[in-house]
Amino acid sequence: MQIFSMDTSSAAASCALLEDDRPIAQFYTDARLTHSQTIMPMAQALLECSHKSVQDIDLFAVSVGPGSFTGRRQGDGPGAAKALCACLRAGGTCL
Repeated sequence: MQIFSMDTSSAAASCALLEDDRPIAQFYTDARLTHSQTIMPMAQALLECSHKSVQDIDLFAVSVGPGSFTGRRQGDGPGAAKALCACLRAGGTCL
């Protein structure tokens, strides 16, 4: 199972790709930019670097907190949009 995860619940933003229980790739940035500036380019770059497409993903997971409402919303929206466009499952996780 290919799992793509995104976390925007803190000042830093991150995304990762897992295959079953093994991490394939992960990106992290705390560049003092807004998540709206970083998370989608980061997600696209991670997919490209791991030679995957949205259609290869089985599940999109986004962090639901704890964290700021705005930060979570900036991760939840793109994560859900990617899942809906590919007709895939999406879920939230709390770390």
